[in-house]
Amino acid sequence: MKNPLRGLSRGFLAIYDRYFYKELIQNYLFGLLFLTVLLMFNQLFILSKLFFEFNVPFDQVLALLMNQIPFVLSFSIPFAVLPGYLLTMGRFSTDS
Repeated sequence: MKNPLRGLSRGFLAIYDRYFYKELIQNYLFGLLFLTVLLMFNQLFILSKLFFEFNVPFDQVLALLMNQIPFVLSFSIPFAVLPGYLLTMGRFSTDS
């Protein structure tokens, strides 16, 4: 039985994989940045209430905001995969 991929060299697949992952990582990081900023703005508005209404010191509000980063990233990291993949596949479909 003949190998159907006999005509393709290993270099072609390596170049294609490199191109795919380069595009995927760029789009993933864009989605991650967008979602993280969006969710952090929500937390910022919630915590600004502490600063303006209850006169909590700014450094404590900033510390609370920084402590929210792992929680926000736990949501934005998985949700950034889908737009990253969709943008990559959209780019590949327009290039072909």
